[in-house]
Amino acid sequence: MASEIAGDRRQARGAGRFRPELLDPTAQDSDDDTGWLLTYLDVMTLLLVLFIVLLAFADLDPDDTSPSPRVLPDSLMLPLSMVPAEPVPSPQPESPETAATGTDMTAEGVEIIEEADRISLRIQDNLLFDSGRADLTDDGLAVLDGVVEILREHDGPISVEGHTDNVPIATEAFPSNWELSTARATRVLRHLDDAGVDATRMRAVGRADTDPVAPNTNAPGRAANRRVDLIMHQRELP
Repeated sequence: MASEIAGDRRQARGAGRFRPELLDPTAQDSDDDTGWLLTYLDVMTLLLVLFIVLLAFADLDPDDTSPSPRVLPDSLMLPLSMVPAEPVPSPQPESPETAATGTDMTAEGVEIIEEADRISLRIQDNLLFDSGRADLTDDGLAVLDGVVEILREHDGPISVEGHTDNVPIATEAFPSNWELSTARATRVLRHLDDAGVDATRMRAVGRADTDPVAPNTNAPGRAANRRVDLIMHQRELP
């Protein structure tokens, strides 16, 4: 009798416990049915990611004929800091001879003549002197002042040469063209000395009509021969 009473009590306690499957008998089956769906979605997600990666590396433009960039081997690639740079040449100081040839002196009546061992600044006599005289005019002084800086910077010998045409001169001051050409060369040298050109590097030479640059048979030729040449020598003179 006592055992029957205990069994009835256990059944009563079990009957009072809440069991969800009693309310929804399909709950257990639902969990089993959705498990495969989650696995399927995971697989599809992985396939989608793989497709996107392949699409990113695919060449979508078959008509594009531009060459693809080439990657240099590691042995040919240098760090930026190790790439040798082209040396930048330092500017060289301009020599007096370069300054003379690079200056437009034609407007001032100075002709520049370049030779192998010298550069000459040729000035016609009418820009420096009155006819038959050896005194520098104001215009002549201005012409010489325009070239004095070039002569001052030249570190070699300088010859100041006076030239005439072949027309004889017979005056009290200048019995011949020798005296006239020498006096003119000396007067120019003295002005250059006063302007700061080293006198120890200069010499005055009168050549009369012995070194013409044009025929003395016509007026233009004779005018070309009447001149003063300022010669900057590249070598020491004997």
